[in-house]
Amino acid sequence: MYNCQSYDGMSYVDMYNCQSYDGMSYVDMYNCQSYDGMSYVDMYNCQSYDGMSYVDMYNCQSYDGMSYVDMYNCQSYDGMSYVDMYNCQSYDGMSYVDMYNCQSYDGMSYVDMYNCQSYDGMSYVDMYNCQSYDGMSYVDMYNCQSYDGMSYVDMYNCQSYDGMSYVDMYNCQSYDGMSYVDMYNCQSYDGMSYVDMYNCQSYDGMSYVDMYNCQSYDGMSYVEELSRTNVFLRINSSLFCFTNSFPSAIF
Repeated sequence: MYNCQSYDGMSYVDMYNCQSYDGMSYVDMYNCQSYDGMSYVDMYNCQSYDGMSYVDMYNCQSYDGMSYVDMYNCQSYDGMSYVDMYNCQSYDGMSYVDMYNCQSYDGMSYVDMYNCQSYDGMSYVDMYNCQSYDGMSYVDMYNCQSYDGMSYVDMYNCQSYDGMSYVDMYNCQSYDGMSYVDMYNCQSYDGMSYVDMYNCQSYDGMSYVDMYNCQSYDGMSYVEELSRTNVFLRINSSLFCFTNSFPSAIF
């Protein structure tokens, strides 16, 4: 009736501090563990690894195959649904609702009104400071990034790598395949044109315009509008130097 162990093949009862390894059932009202094949009930601080269900009203974990309910601070990895009203995570296959600070990786939708992330396959709405990697669209009114496949709008300090267009009103970079506009201090490596109003470089294949102090290595022409004494123009294989509007061939 005190502190012993039993290794018999069928059952075990100890009302204090022991363990049970029998093949069918186990009941311990204090601080023990159960590894039986069917069910488990512990009203305090234990774990359950049974194959069907689990209920723990305090601070435990559940890895059962069907459902899970924990009203405090736990995790659930069940295959169908999950509800946690505090600070937990959900990895279920269908839906997720968490009203505080959690994450969702479900396959369809996601709503989090605070500070979380969403990786769902369709849409995303986060009104604070999060990221979205969904496959279609993205809206973030604060400080986030978007990598969606079509468009991008960010009103603050972010980057865009979408495949079509880019607009950034502050300090970002664009590597899209068609055009580029940056009103501050950025670089562009797009394949067609380039406009930079400050101090940048361009390596595009056709033309180049820089209104301040930059360099150009493009294959056709070059214009620099500031701090110049000579202007060089290459025509065919000859390089001409224009000084005070008098051209002279160099080689």
